[in-house]
Amino acid sequence: MINRSTDNIKKQLKESKILLKDSKLNKDLRFAIYNYIGNLYASLYCLGDTETEYNRNEIFGNEENYNDFTYRIDSYEDVYIDNFLKNKDFHKDYLYSIITEVQKYLYKVYPLEEERIEYSEKDFIDIIYQFMKTIDREKVFDEIYKDGRIYSTIGQNNKNMGFALYNPASKETDFFIKDFKYDIESMIATIHELGHGEDLSRPFNDIKTYNNYFYLSTYGEVISRMYERLLLRYLIKNNISLNSAKNSLLEYELTNHDFVLQSYIFSLLDKEFIKSGEYLDCSPKEITEKIKKHFLEDDSIEYFITGMQESDIAEVYNYAYGDIISMFLAESVEQDGFDNELINYFFTKRATMFDDRFLKKNGMDAKKYVKLHKAEMKLLKK
Repeated sequence: MINRSTDNIKKQLKESKILLKDSKLNKDLRFAIYNYIGNLYASLYCLGDTETEYNRNEIFGNEENYNDFTYRIDSYEDVYIDNFLKNKDFHKDYLYSIITEVQKYLYKVYPLEEERIEYSEKDFIDIIYQFMKTIDREKVFDEIYKDGRIYSTIGQNNKNMGFALYNPASKETDFFIKDFKYDIESMIATIHELGHGEDLSRPFNDIKTYNNYFYLSTYGEVISRMYERLLLRYLIKNNISLNSAKNSLLEYELTNHDFVLQSYIFSLLDKEFIKSGEYLDCSPKEITEKIKKHFLEDDSIEYFITGMQESDIAEVYNYAYGDIISMFLAESVEQDGFDNELINYFFTKRATMFDDRFLKKNGMDAKKYVKLHKAEMKLLKK
């Protein structure tokens, strides 16, 4: 069932607060639970609960604990940025190789006319179930759905269709879909979040590794983007809501390309400008002035920068490489099934910081990505 109740979330909030009172709790798990509790409050708000108030003192106990928490978050951000700067030249060359080829044909494709389709609950669930069966995950979905761990939210930020919330103590994940309906948008959002669930269900070495995954990894969107990609291919190949599926795939490709282009723009900025954090507050015109020599049309790139949704480097790169790596993983799943060598190797690396050797070792070069991308785009002509 689709859950609209706050009861279970409030229960988890209460249990997490009690757990924090355990003096033997190690600092890494304590940090993860602090973060989890903050997200539980956000979840309650998204479910329409405006009465449960966030009480910082109740959670952290004192100002010192709160300052330690925020200091650690800041430290993670510094480490992430240092890793980004270390790999900045690689990002610039790699992403440029993708952008220049994909732009040759991506913008020549246009949406199709379609009717707004809303499925019955039975048909909606059956489509997801049959898709999950193709990757041998139908039992997982069945359990999540019957346990009421998929929620419909009402107060969520407009830019996101959903989010997943992992409990570091119980190791269970809840899934939140914005204004859930039995339509293709909610189906795609559900599958995307189930991808996060798959990712989080794979064991971490310890809670410290999970914290690294949450704050330092550039691979947190890979499996969710792969799930999304595989669903869209499944819908088109099986003639399910064909025009809607094609339009969704086109939108998916355009969104992915925007993240890759935005990541490329970040890679063009000088190190001190990024290190100082100035890029977060400057105007689109200022950024355009710094990078315009790399583009033919100043107006076009300034227009793109003005419309950029994210200014956070970590989130943008998570989505950009989520798209890129998911393309290769999707190919491996279609060829060798879900539990294949590449997928399993990826799960051993997903909590690590970006390292171009991962791409090189697994043949994930820009030329092959473009080849796979062109093949995927052919589905729009089906």
